[in-house]
Amino acid sequence: MKNLKISKIINKSDEVVIKIQVKLWKKAVNSRLSIIDNNAGMGVIEVILIILVLVGLAFTFKGKVSSVLNTIFSKINTKVNSF
Repeated sequence: MKNLKISKIINKSDEVVIKIQVKLWKKAVNSRLSIIDNNAGMGVIEVILIILVLVGLAFTFKGKVSSVLNTIFSKINTKVNSF
């Protein structure tokens, strides 16, 4: 009789421990998923990458862009002087 009561108590305690473990596991998984889904900084990273690409292109084509701008401004100056 005593063994039956003790085994029932052990079974109940095992169930409680399992329920607590499941709750803790779910909480841990949900917290990890919320970190993965958090993309608040994505806009900043994208803007920084775009700026870096534009600066790189500016340095790459610096000579060509400056020569095009110089010819455009010289044409504008000749047109203005002709008036």
